[in-house]
This record gives sequence, C-alpha cells and structure tokens, in this order.
Amino acid sequence: MRANQQELRSLTHRLLEAQENERRRIARELHDDLNQGLALLSMEMDMLGQRPPDSASRTTERMRELSVRVKELSSSVHDLSHQLHPSKLEQLGLVVAVRGLCKEITQHHGLEVTFSHCDVPEMIPEATALCLYRITQEALRNVVKHSGTDHAHVELSGTQEEICLRVSDDGAGFDPAPAKSNGGLGLVSMRERLNLVGGEISIDSRPSGGTRIDVRVPTPVLVLSEAFLQRAAVSA
Repeated sequence: MRANQQELRSLTHRLLEAQENERRRIARELHDDLNQGLALLSMEMDMLGQRPPDSASRTTERMRELSVRVKELSSSVHDLSHQLHPSKLEQLGLVVAVRGLCKEITQHHGLEVTFSHCDVPEMIPEATALCLYRITQEALRNVVKHSGTDHAHVELSGTQEEICLRVSDDGAGFDPAPAKSNGGLGLVSMRERLNLVGGEISIDSRPSGGTRIDVRVPTPVLVLSEAFLQRAAVSA
C-alpha cells in the first residue's frame, strides 16, 4: 500500500507538471502567435486608413492581403480550440472525428495516415468516444516523433460486444517492456483513460519491426438503451 501511494504521488506530480507545461505552451501560442498577429494586423489597418494607396487596384490588393491574414489568424484559433477539445467528436461522431484527425496529421506532419472503419456504432457515449479519440491522437503523435516512418494506419471496428481501435506503423519500433516499467506519461494516460471506460490496451512492437497498438472497449449498455429509447419514441 505504501508503494502504491508513493507511485500515485509520483504520477500525480508528473501529471500536474505536464498540465502546467501544456498551459505554458497555450499561453505562448496565444501571446506570440495570436496576440502579436492581431496587434500587427490592427496597425496595418490603421495605416491603410490613414494613408490609403493612390490607386483603387492597389487598395484592393492590400485588402486581399489583410483578408488572408485574418483567415490565417482564424485558422490558428480553430487549431488551438481543436487541440483543447475536438468539436467534431460531439457534432459528427467518432468516425468523422478520427478521419479528420488522420487528415490533419497527414497535412501538417508529413506522415501519410490511412484510415478505415467497419461496423462502428453510431451512438457512443461521450467518455468512450473521447477516450478512443485521445488514444488515437497520442499514438499518432508518437509515430510522428519516434517511428521514423512516413506511413501509418488507423482502424476502427465494432461488434455487439466491443469497439476496437488499431494504430499501426512500419517504423523503428521499440521494446515495450522498458517503456511500460518507465511509466511514460503517454502510455500512462492511455491506460488511465481506458480504466475509466473498462477498456484494455496491448502493444506489439520490437526494434526495427514497427509498432501495433490494439485497444478494446466494451460496448456500453448506454448505447443500446439510447437506441431503444429513440426507437420507442418514434413508434409512439
């Protein structure tokens, strides 16, 4: 019990430290990117109003340039908001959100991520969907950082009993035993998220042999009950 308490304190300390680091990162992005970008844009608009160009064509060109800047800032806000909480997950469901994540990784990180799905339930409780999304996000982040490959595959599938997630790549691989004993925050967060929804994870990897992460989460009773209530409402 004493050892468990010490391990829990150590994990809590590292999680709080990781949380503070993430807050600092967000603060830097807000200050360095968004705040300075908005300040510069405001100055350029003031200058345009005080000293407009001599020709209408040049005015139109400057307005187009400023419009592009506004769109870039809007995109930065969207990206930051998406990192904090994926709105697609609530609005469009797990499959669409994971597909969008794969496209985003492909576009911004040079890793070609293919995605497939089969028989995934349309109605998934928020906790389960968020768990699977965050694990996909963490797994792909690890592929980008450590695998050295340019291709990965994400697969979602479902049965009456469970929802399955697989993230695989053909990259550098690693020895899972030391990673498990070291308790890296990425793996710890995956396991803790799965504990909350009764899921489990297995990692198949070896040096120079690629990595495959398999996740299984029981199909919640809530999915069936919600579907039943909807059918009952329609029939009534």
